[in-house]
Amino acid sequence: MDVYVSAITNQDINEFCFLQFTYNQDLFNDIEEIIHDCKTEEHISLRLDDDFFRFGHYSNWESVRGKMLSSTLFTKQYCKSKYVFKSTPKKKSIHNKVYINKYGFYFVSYNLQNEIQYQTLDFNSEFIQNLKQDFAPLAV
Repeated sequence: MDVYVSAITNQDINEFCFLQFTYNQDLFNDIEEIIHDCKTEEHISLRLDDDFFRFGHYSNWESVRGKMLSSTLFTKQYCKSKYVFKSTPKKKSIHNKVYINKYGFYFVSYNLQNEIQYQTLDFNSEFIQNLKQDFAPLAV
């Protein structure tokens, strides 16, 4: 199951943008541990694998169950789905990182194809707890 989070870009794009990635419980456990143990406001960066993220724009965002509503992203800060990009090939993501400090974390990724940098909103421990709760039935 994949997670979708909204993203902003370093270029002027009129469409709603998002990052898609496969839920990784170990990654979020590690992020949560760093948040709780971190004493500084400075961000610690962790490198993620190339191609960890896939990029999308609202115009090609469809799920198996029909259109996914952006309102879910605004209320929960994420969506989950078995969505597969249909209209565009997977674009290469590089320089993928997660930045963490004592308040929370955010993701940054760079799209090699069109040279756009994507950055997510800031997330906190509550975001991680909500993810764990939503994905717990899938872990069984």
